[in-house]
Amino acid sequence: MPKLTTMLRFSYLLLLVFWSRASLAAPPDAVVRGLPGTDVTSIDYFNIYWAGKGGAVRPGSRVFVHFDENSYSPTLVRFPALKPSRKRGQRQPPPGQLAFKPPTLVVMPGDTVDISFNEQQYAFEFRGRHQAELDFCYKVWQSSVGLDGWFFEMNVPHSKVPLDQFLRDWSQLKRTTEALLVELQRTPGIRPEVASLLTQNLRLRIFHTLLLPAEYQLPRDPLRVLTPAYVDSVTAGSGILTVYQRRAPQDSSAGLPTALSAYAAYLCLRAGRQPITSARYAMARQTYRGIQRAWACYEILEDARFHHKDIRRLLADYQTWVAPYTEFVRALKGDPTVPMRSYRREVFTDSLDAPAGPAQPLVALLSQHKGRVVLLDIWASWCAPCLAELPASAAVAKRYQAQGLSVLYLSIDRDAKDWRRALGRLRGGPANHFRFTNPVASRLRREFEITSIPRYLVLDRTGAVRSPDAIRPSDERFAAFIEGILAQP
Repeated sequence: MPKLTTMLRFSYLLLLVFWSRASLAAPPDAVVRGLPGTDVTSIDYFNIYWAGKGGAVRPGSRVFVHFDENSYSPTLVRFPALKPSRKRGQRQPPPGQLAFKPPTLVVMPGDTVDISFNEQQYAFEFRGRHQAELDFCYKVWQSSVGLDGWFFEMNVPHSKVPLDQFLRDWSQLKRTTEALLVELQRTPGIRPEVASLLTQNLRLRIFHTLLLPAEYQLPRDPLRVLTPAYVDSVTAGSGILTVYQRRAPQDSSAGLPTALSAYAAYLCLRAGRQPITSARYAMARQTYRGIQRAWACYEILEDARFHHKDIRRLLADYQTWVAPYTEFVRALKGDPTVPMRSYRREVFTDSLDAPAGPAQPLVALLSQHKGRVVLLDIWASWCAPCLAELPASAAVAKRYQAQGLSVLYLSIDRDAKDWRRALGRLRGGPANHFRFTNPVASRLRREFEITSIPRYLVLDRTGAVRSPDAIRPSDERFAAFIEGILAQP
């Protein structure tokens, strides 16, 4: 019997390790498959750093859409084939004309989409398990609106057309977009995550389209005079940025940084300045806060770098203030980026015991510190390094409390009595101390792979995890690290 018990425990541990590793694995790829008889086409998609991926779709082939910690999820997948010209054999558009608007789909990890493409007729067919989503994306493509590439919607010289005419054209496009959004809400079979991305993307893009006159302001042309009607329209629409700008990049889409950049160009024009790269960068730095300031300025610098402009001076300035979002600097330099992750709400639902009073979920505790930077100190009564670090952690809490820092101590003690005895010996008492009700099954520990302690996690004022494995409070570098996060609104 003892041998059987030992074997069962060993089997249980193996199962637990396997399950933990499986739960921490990267999200599954999505697959785009070419149906038999399809003409060759291609797909492309981008991550939060505008790093493009894709591949050719041929009959019977499979192209994988990879999801990692820097991916949008869901993400937009575009099919950028050119519409054939009427002149036989000429596939490139004539000079001065744009390529035909490509269809764009929304896919999530694990999706499989089958496609068929007829090059001569420029006709696409999409099939998949979530057909309602594919059909809606197809309908958007067939409309005057689009999910990708705002320049396809209104193929007019925006720097020359009178603003009153532009507003009439834009108003019609806005009505079409609003009708599509109403239809989206009424369409069954669309997953909530996909519906959220479609809504966000369409609303951001219609606002971005309104800003095209500022985007198309050429340095050699006189500054455009903005009419009261146009200014009123932009002012009314700019609230959409507030709705989405607190989202983590992975929960957003490329529509957000491009809209932020375009709005900075508009503000330059409104201030009587040409929206060249340096002016737009300065305006974005002045206007936005937190990660959206870092992301908008990255978008501006990356666009300038893509067009072979010299960004060395602006990049030097960017590096002086962008911390803790230094991944953007690495991307601009071409270095490998450190993953910038966002985490689901479920990760923070562990039940916590308090020294006195009922247990509460971690998410409820965090909500009590909303708008503050939160340092989670993971420790245990039996961990000597943890106990040695507690005075430094307490000193940090006291030093930065007025600047908006909250330190929460989360114990992984399995025995509540050991934890309470340790609290009785602490100089500061039990203030802000809690214990995981079930430390072994903690979602937080599993998500962040907390296998050794002490461990420190830092959440910024928006609730986003900015450092899942922060340096210790006793480290001489900690002050600069935490002050950089506290400085972000």
